[in-house]
Amino acid sequence: MEPELLKQEMELALRTAGYRMTSQREAIVDYLASTFEHPGAARVFQEVKKKQPGLSLATVYNTLHV
Repeated sequence: MEPELLKQEMELALRTAGYRMTSQREAIVDYLASTFEHPGAARVFQEVKKKQPGLSLATVYNTLHV
């Protein structure tokens, strides 16, 4: 699937579930759309925290849960 289309679908799923698209969630979505891996929460946290130092592991888990 195209990364941009995947991003749009993930953002729609988050909004539909009642989540706001914060800069942290946007960074998580960007990372997931840009990788061909199937990363776990710890890996997503490790990578996205480089760009979003205030990111919490709970945000990653909540975002992935949707």
